Amino acid sequence: MSDPIRIRMYQAGFGDCFLLHLPTSAGTKTMLVDCGSLGGGQPTFKRVVERLLKDVDNHIDVIVATHRHRDHVGGFDHDGWKNVTATEVWLPWTERPDDPIALRIRSAQENLARSLRDALPTNADPGLRFLAENALTNEKARDRLLQLGAGPPSKLRWIACEAPGLNSFDSPALPGIEVYVLGPLRDEKTFTDMEPPKEQNFARQARIAAGGAGATQAGVGAFPSQWCVPTGALSDEEINLVRLATPDAQFELLALNDHLINSTSIMLVLRVGETHLLLPGDAQWSTWKAALADPARRELLTKTTFYKVGHHGSENATPVEFPTDVLKGRTDVVSMASWVKRANWARIPEPHLVDSLKKVGHFADHKTKPLTAEFAVDPDEFYIEVTL
Repeated sequence: MSDPIRIRMYQAGFGDCFLLHLPTSAGTKTMLVDCGSLGGGQPTFKRVVERLLKDVDNHIDVIVATHRHRDHVGGFDHDGWKNVTATEVWLPWTERPDDPIALRIRSAQENLARSLRDALPTNADPGLRFLAENALTNEKARDRLLQLGAGPPSKLRWIACEAPGLNSFDSPALPGIEVYVLGPLRDEKTFTDMEPPKEQNFARQARIAAGGAGATQAGVGAFPSQWCVPTGALSDEEINLVRLATPDAQFELLALNDHLINSTSIMLVLRVGETHLLLPGDAQWSTWKAALADPARRELLTKTTFYKVGHHGSENATPVEFPTDVLKGRTDVVSMASWVKRANWARIPEPHLVDSLKKVGHFADHKTKPLTAEFAVDPDEFYIEVTL
C-alpha cells in the first residue's frame, strides 16, 4: 500500500460529497462518502454529480450513505446512477427494511417530519419549508442505494456500533484496510440525547466567555419537551401549536427533528497503514459522547490524521473536547468542511470550531482562498483534493 491516499471534497454547496482513493493490498480502491446537496455553490450540483461519475468511470468500490438527509443522499436521485456499479453499499442499521426496531424508529421519524412539514403555514419562510423537506425519507435516493447494493449476493452492509470498545470489520472491497465503527449506536435511547452540554458546544462556550449572553440553550417555548424524541405523527392540537408559533420557535422545532435523523449517522474511522481517517457524517452528541467516554475509542480518535468535519461545521456536531483535548499538541491533522452560507444557519461553520481545527493542522473549505499548499483545486473548481 505505497500509493498515497487522495481525498476529494466535491463542490456540493450545502451538502457532502467526498471521494476517497484508498491504497489497498489489491490496488487503489474508491470510497464515496455521501452525495447530496441542499443547493448553493458553483458549478451546480447536477454538473458536480455528472463530473463525479465521469471521474470514477461509473464504478465505485464502496458507497457510504451516512444518513438519509437530502444534503447527504439527494445526489443519488440523478439518472446517471442507473449506469453505475458498486462493490458494496454501506447504510446505517436504522435503514434496514427487515429490522423491526429500525422500522419503528424510521417510521416515527418520517411521520414526525411529514407532520411538521404539513403543519407549516402556507406563508412560512422558505428556509423553514426547506428544512422540513430535508428531513423526509428521500425515497428515490434510498431506493437507488438499495438497488446499487442489490444481489445476489447482497452487497449491502448495515453499519452499527453494537458493543463497548472497538467495533471493527474488514471489507473484501477494501483489502488491508481496518474499518472501525463508532456510530450509529444500536441503542434507541441515544436518539434522545442530541444536544451537547455547554462545555462541549463551541458557540455556547464563546457566548459564556463574552459575558454569558445567550449562554443557555434555546428552547421551543410552549412545545412539549417530548417532541425532541421520535414520537411519530403530531396530534391536531400539536399541529395547531406549530401553525401558531413564531418563526423562531418553528425553526427550533424543525432543527430538533433534524438532529433526530443526524443521530442515525454512520461514524467511521478508516485505518490505512498508519493513517486514520475520521468520517463522522452528521453524528450528534450521543455518538460522540460514547466515543469520548470509551477508552479504546478515545485512543483511536487521538490518532486522527484526516477529519471530515461533522455537520458542515455546525456548533452541535464537533465537541469542544475533540480538537482541544483529544488532538491536543497535534499540528498535522487535515480537516475539510463542505458548506455555503444560508440565512437560517449564519454560524455554519462555527468560527471558534474552525479556529480550533486550524490550531491542530490544516483546514479547507470551498470559501477559503488561497488554500494552503496541502490542498489542490480542480481547474474547473469541481473539487478540492488533499493527498496524504
